[in-house]
Amino acid sequence: MIEYDMDLEIKNCPIKLKNYYTFFIDKDDNVIISQKNKFNFPNKRNIRKDIDTKFSCRNLFNLRNNRYILCDENGLYYCIDSFENPNSIFKINKLSFRGGIEIDEIVGITSNRILSKGKNKLIFFSSVIKLILKEIEVKNYSFTLSVNNCALMRIPNKNNDKLLLFACKKYRKGDKNGILLLKLQLYIDSKKKFEKFYDTKNYEVYCFCPILEIKNEYSLKKSDKSQANETGYFFVGGFDINKNEGVIKLYKVIYDNEIEKIEIEYIQDIIVGKKKEDPNSFKGFKGPISCIIQSSTGEILITCYDGNVYLFSEPRLDILKQDYNIFKWIKKLLI
Repeated sequence: MIEYDMDLEIKNCPIKLKNYYTFFIDKDDNVIISQKNKFNFPNKRNIRKDIDTKFSCRNLFNLRNNRYILCDENGLYYCIDSFENPNSIFKINKLSFRGGIEIDEIVGITSNRILSKGKNKLIFFSSVIKLILKEIEVKNYSFTLSVNNCALMRIPNKNNDKLLLFACKKYRKGDKNGILLLKLQLYIDSKKKFEKFYDTKNYEVYCFCPILEIKNEYSLKKSDKSQANETGYFFVGGFDINKNEGVIKLYKVIYDNEIEKIEIEYIQDIIVGKKKEDPNSFKGFKGPISCIIQSSTGEILITCYDGNVYLFSEPRLDILKQDYNIFKWIKKLLI
């Protein structure tokens, strides 16, 4: 793992770990690294503190007041104090979960039947009342085994209605690659849910990134979203089986006053220019795109299974509808 500063320059030397699973950022921007039966806490002086646990954590959701939802191969757990205190950790569900997203005080979490203790299921857990609000079992598709497999899109003028995107991948016969669009009214006592599956054929979906328009890049902070406007557009990261390379696709939400009529629409593949004469230039994504993040200044960070991290310029929203090349520049950060 390599740590970068706010200017995306390497801040600390690489940290080499055995049995490394993934890493998380807590509410104070501290890094938590998950290993087999261990949590690792590197601080700003590159001094690490280890905590031995019974968990091999695959995903972690940071909630308010030092609470966590922990996804382990042997179940789903709720922690109300500290990883070091076993009496503060309670089992929520016996299934193995992997990806998910926090929606206010509710966490949506996905499981997959190819896991040893998994099912093709999505649950919504309330950290306020400490109960599972909804359980949704899916058929004909499986959620992608990625911590970045879902995203939240806001619905204008409907604060209680949620529009969720889930990445789905073909793991077994009968599965399909695609995007599950789920429209929920989580805070209304209703069993209604509206869903639609968009088959992407030979394109495996791994991650999403809603595109924001940054109004004032100098005043925008992580905790202040007032200067960022949602555009209704979002990137999809994944892998094209036919092309044998990672591909970014651009989609748009087609809103409607009636939640059940909301759709998403494919716009175009994002074509990034390649310069064969320059040995250091972008040569394409040689594996699935695993994560796409828009920074507080609008730039786009992309990680790929080929081991590289890329920094793209802020999308040029003014030409979004008519131009494939919406990025001014791209920079490789890590090989």
